[in-house]
Amino acid sequence: MPLPDFVDLSRASPLQRERYGRLLEEFCSNNVVSDFSSMEGEALRERCIAGQIQATHRGLKAAQDKVPLYLHLAELYSNIGMKGRALKNLQEALRLAPESADAHYDMALFLSRNGLTEKALGAYAEVLRLRPYHLDALNNMAWILATAKSPGLRDGKKAVSLAELACELSFDKDPFFLDTLAAAYAEAGRFDRAVTTARKAIEMAKLHGDDELSGAIGKRLKLYEVGRPFHGGGEA
Repeated sequence: MPLPDFVDLSRASPLQRERYGRLLEEFCSNNVVSDFSSMEGEALRERCIAGQIQATHRGLKAAQDKVPLYLHLAELYSNIGMKGRALKNLQEALRLAPESADAHYDMALFLSRNGLTEKALGAYAEVLRLRPYHLDALNNMAWILATAKSPGLRDGKKAVSLAELACELSFDKDPFFLDTLAAAYAEAGRFDRAVTTARKAIEMAKLHGDDELSGAIGKRLKLYEVGRPFHGGGEA
């Protein structure tokens, strides 16, 4: 559920801020909220997440399917830097549902974001075993195989295969997937294709109004134009 409309806290009195904080905390304690990016103020964000954690723990007691709640708790704990508790909830979700592609995907994201890239590759492989056309898993695994800092983790040929499938399934319309495919082509030594694909990715990013992404792809494009792959972007 989306968060309620925000007030302009920069112009609010201390009493108004506190009142709004209580309302927001109550809302987060009674509704599922997963995106806190638009929330104004770290203190409010933490109060809302704390409310979500309490509500989710209460929900676990009555829920028949507890896996989505454990995955939500993992995300919440990750948002406030409690990595140990996040990992514990991911592990519990996988214990209850070892064949859940969603649980393996969330574990892969967690491992990748915390620098455990090799283990993340294994988790992504499990996702694709269970759901071969999982677009984000295809893309993220390809990105690691194409751009990982460690040479032992890179595999350009496999990265191309995964990234081409992701782009095919998304009709070559997703700039992130095209960016990954360009990086995969470069890692495989196919620089002409890398250049062409990167230019298309920039075009699509601009169509989506994502100037930050188009700029980042442009920097990688300069590498491909001189016959150099992009390395150092292993997190996915």
